[in-house]
Amino acid sequence: MSILEVTAEDDRLKACQEQYFKEISIRFNQVFDPYAGEGNAMDKARQWHVVSLDDGNAIGCGSLRDLGKGIAEVKRVWISKDARGQGLAKAIMDWLEDKAGAEGFSAIRLDTNRTLNEAQVMYRKRGYQEINRYNDNPFAHHFFEKIIG
Repeated sequence: MSILEVTAEDDRLKACQEQYFKEISIRFNQVFDPYAGEGNAMDKARQWHVVSLDDGNAIGCGSLRDLGKGIAEVKRVWISKDARGQGLAKAIMDWLEDKAGAEGFSAIRLDTNRTLNEAQVMYRKRGYQEINRYNDNPFAHHFFEKIIG
């Protein structure tokens, strides 16, 4: 298995994100809108994307974007059900955090839904601290930050 940086237009990333959106729509018991609460300024934010590959098939993904003022945001970390438990989420988070540090960010933020307990546990284990709401994402109930610089 490998991790590969890709563009937002990469079909493997799009396929992973579509699977992620379907899965969380089921878990949230409502259709997930990935653009809900997003401002127009985010369309122009610097972004980095990564996919995890197994024999050329995308089995995981994650993204990082620039929120401004030295803060990056982790978005849409997802691992396919068949690939969970192999450390891929950790590897993707490592990549995203390393990229944020290399790009000169001083902190990383992320949000998550109350039903995603496993994500909350992972973020806390990685040193993320719960903070006040920092965005308008209507699907988010928990907000985290990690100081990296």
